[in-house]
Amino acid sequence: MKKIKVLNITNIIYRFISSILFFNIINLFKNNFNFDISFMQQLNIFSVISSLIFIFIILSFISHIFKNNHIDYLITIISLFICSIFWLDDNNIFFIILLFLSFLLLYHFKPIDLNINFNNQNKKHIIIVLISTTIMFTCIAIVGILRYKLFNSPNFDLGIPGQNFYYLKKVGIPFSTCERNILLSHFNIHFSPIFYLILPIYYLFSDITTLQIISALLISSSTIPIYLLCKNHKVPILITIILCLIFCTYAPAICSTYYDFHENLFLTPMLLWLFYFYEKNNNIGIIILVLLVLLIKEDSALYIIIFSIFTLFDKKPKYGIPMLIFSILYFITVIYFLKTYGTGIMTDRYNNLIYNDSSILGVIKTILINPGYFLKQLIISPENNLNKIKYIIELLLPLGFIPLYQKEKRNYLLLLPMLLTIMTTYEYSYNINFHYSCGIIAFLFYTSIKSIKENKINYYLFVCLIASILLFKTYAFPEIEGNIKNYFEHKSELIKMEKMLNEIPKNASINASAFLLPHLTNRDIIYEVYYHNDIPDIDYVVLDTRYNDYLEHYENYINNGYTKHKELKNKILILKK
Repeated sequence: MKKIKVLNITNIIYRFISSILFFNIINLFKNNFNFDISFMQQLNIFSVISSLIFIFIILSFISHIFKNNHIDYLITIISLFICSIFWLDDNNIFFIILLFLSFLLLYHFKPIDLNINFNNQNKKHIIIVLISTTIMFTCIAIVGILRYKLFNSPNFDLGIPGQNFYYLKKVGIPFSTCERNILLSHFNIHFSPIFYLILPIYYLFSDITTLQIISALLISSSTIPIYLLCKNHKVPILITIILCLIFCTYAPAICSTYYDFHENLFLTPMLLWLFYFYEKNNNIGIIILVLLVLLIKEDSALYIIIFSIFTLFDKKPKYGIPMLIFSILYFITVIYFLKTYGTGIMTDRYNNLIYNDSSILGVIKTILINPGYFLKQLIISPENNLNKIKYIIELLLPLGFIPLYQKEKRNYLLLLPMLLTIMTTYEYSYNINFHYSCGIIAFLFYTSIKSIKENKINYYLFVCLIASILLFKTYAFPEIEGNIKNYFEHKSELIKMEKMLNEIPKNASINASAFLLPHLTNRDIIYEVYYHNDIPDIDYVVLDTRYNDYLEHYENYINNGYTKHKELKNKILILKK
């Protein structure tokens, strides 16, 4: 029989670390521990030492009972994880990096050896993935619905799509008046025929919260192609489960929905499905998914172009050449359409790379002529801070930077989409709290699966899962917790606000504040106060009195003959012509 060494130096070090951590945990619950230095004055050094010795003895007793070399390692991991959850605050990514390195050090010092086997014929692993996906969907849907009910969803993120779908149901075209202050099709700004794919759902459930639920469904459903890609690459079942759990806690994916409904949310699941059909050599599936991705938005063609180039290096020209030619022609056609009949494409977000040239080709020109300047733009943000580096870390840390470790050099081509968000000066683009990372997320998980297969990365993913949970707690969880808490604290007031807005006639024209507008989109004419310049051409003015910036608009409309119609103090003020 193999002798169990429970008193070696490694285990003693683990118990010592665990003793300190558990001492902190006890104080966290017992004394409402905080990071103020004054707290240290409350503790006597002798009581601290005696407490640590007592905890060390208990941990030694536990280790003796289990008679397992790994029990001390597991206890240390668990205690550090519990402490980490309490220590995290203020979106401090560098503190999270420090914690990640701590877990990584423990992993390499004594890697975990779990003998957990899942039978491929046993469907328990599928149940785990489905439950995790359901929890992810529920959390995102709750945040979306409560953001709306708390009047925290602004016009540009929910009001515009709300009126788009009102008009889609009514006339089949996504018109709005609140996007550019005139009656205009959304396709004149962003070419997104993908809206028609979910129009039948909106027909059945014609409520703006339907869009929030669809957002949650789109992102959370991505676990299905991730699971299938892992299965196709013969990734071990346990590792497949862990990777799916990483996605279910992946802050960039969850937070991408926190600014309500956007076309980009289609990118994550549809690109992953495209990668899966490509792996399976499913011609029909590839054609359908390429078309669907192109219909998401005008710039979604860039993702297909990049993937097409990868397929050429992957020695599959029968897919790469048609995809590349078609996506380039589609991109050129859509740009021409937007320039000729719409408002053009938003090249101003890349003005840092375009000199005296309104064409997007100016970016390529800059890269070729001055690559040093281009590289600087990838790192330095206009605010002269580390936001871009922070953004890259936030994307890669939950995946343990696995996408950067590829044996097949062509796989690095799949990382090119990251350039689309970091070479711009548009600060929201390199912020995981917005929707601009959706396409990149799909590519990162695809490259991770490839790296796991090629490099046989297995239990290291446990460390990645911990990192993902830490970022989830820091970035995603506060929004979930805060919205639930705020809703139930102010439920009665919110109901009154909603009731007051519902009393405005459906056929009336309205000029409304940004956060009230989404609750009034089920009508033909509605403008946002900030952009309508207080023109007295509407029936009602609905002002958000939670903020002081309503006063100027109020005075201007009163001077133009409008009168107070209804008021909910410090909430809503309605003026009538």
